[in-house]
Amino acid sequence: MEDVIALVLAAGKGTRMRSTLPKVLHKAGGMPMVGQVLRAVKGAGTKREIVVIGFGAAAVKEYLNGAAETVIQEEQLGTGHAVLQAEGLLTGGKGILLVTCGDTPLVTTETFEALLTCHRDTAAAATVLTARMPDPAGYGRVIRGAAGRVAKIVEQKDGSPEELAVNEVNAGIYCFEITHFGTCCIKSETVMRKVNII
Repeated sequence: MEDVIALVLAAGKGTRMRSTLPKVLHKAGGMPMVGQVLRAVKGAGTKREIVVIGFGAAAVKEYLNGAAETVIQEEQLGTGHAVLQAEGLLTGGKGILLVTCGDTPLVTTETFEALLTCHRDTAAAATVLTARMPDPAGYGRVIRGAAGRVAKIVEQKDGSPEELAVNEVNAGIYCFEITHFGTCCIKSETVMRKVNII
């Protein structure tokens, strides 16, 4: 079985939280959110954990205390840009890269295990976790092609009325084959100056 490396995105400011504390250090269940996420991915069998840090990097690194490798995202330019910050640590590697956000403490080990199983069973280069929501407003919509495979993910601001009527959303958790790292599923969003995972 291929080794799994977790890449936890934890560089964001968390502006909506109106706090000077980095978003991922806010507690859920008595533990900082990033700690909950690391516990869940480790439970799913990851062999290595890398945390992308940015806003409040020193505080996040101090909390981690060596529990994971870190890489800095100096300027927050989207999730795809955050993922690309780990390129130097992954180039030439093999296995599966499990990408998740550091502010999702309710995602369970079982969910990560199920996603990894699906990724392995389908032998996909990339796998995205999706969810169906009665009110998907604000989330990226998952648009599927005729064969039922994911064709694209459309952000709320970019969607047509037909696309925005879709209730399947991007959960922001992905698996990639590390051998394809940086060559698949990364798109530059020039209007917003962001790099997104698609």
